[in-house]
Amino acid sequence: MTRLSSQFVVASVLLAVGACTREGVAHGGPPERKAKGSLSAETCVSGLAAHTEAVKEAERIRSVREALEIVHSETRLQRVVAAAFYLGKHREGLVHLLPDLLSRREIGLTETADLIIPVRVSLGDLKSYGHGGRVEDDLFVLAGRANWILRVSTCRTFGAVDLYTPVPRLALLRELWKRRLAGEEIGLPIEDKRAGLLRLMSRQAISDAISALALAEVTKHVDRQKEIASELQAVTGEKLGTSAATWNKWFDGVWHALYFDWRKVQMVVTEDKRSTDEYSSTIPPG
Repeated sequence: MTRLSSQFVVASVLLAVGACTREGVAHGGPPERKAKGSLSAETCVSGLAAHTEAVKEAERIRSVREALEIVHSETRLQRVVAAAFYLGKHREGLVHLLPDLLSRREIGLTETADLIIPVRVSLGDLKSYGHGGRVEDDLFVLAGRANWILRVSTCRTFGAVDLYTPVPRLALLRELWKRRLAGEEIGLPIEDKRAGLLRLMSRQAISDAISALALAEVTKHVDRQKEIASELQAVTGEKLGTSAATWNKWFDGVWHALYFDWRKVQMVVTEDKRSTDEYSSTIPPG
């Protein structure tokens, strides 16, 4: 595959998200039960293959089983995109991705051009060219691929998956996607600005963010300090400034009762004693 066609494939990885923002707002999308201004799943997955060779690859896929085999074993990015396009059009196959959400099996990824997967850039598996399509899900591992395909096929998101995502969170995502595929109206539109906060939907994630805030404070990275403090405020509703010590004091007092409220897309303090699992209450009541 030439570098030019590779770049088209990489561009397509983000095209669905871009289409959510542009076409969904401008035209409202086809009639479908969806939030105002959100893109329909059909338009979202169609955007995935626009201006790429992946649609031709998808036309050569003959069955859901073949598409799933590509997801499970193929390393070439264009083929993975083609499988995503096929499964988005043959939605009965999406349910077969649910078990894959628990698998951290590494498959690898080749012919990626200037694709940006942050965790893989940090590990040195991908080079950073200062530009390119950005994907938060780790397409090197099966769980990341499954989550990404579900996201671009439905135009909804419950947050990204990478090789560091804890198993309890993977189990939560499997449950949420199961309910979404069954027709329940849960999940943020993929273009929702709050989607970036979903990585902070646990007590451990809040603790890690406060530690990162402390590091930014010590190293005098003021902009990073403000950025982390702003995210903490958005996800907790607390206005505690940029001091890590202040955030840590607050966290020490509430961590045992802190849960993610999916309806509010926010961490909240609850006195509900029915569960000690910090992930369980993130599942909206049925």
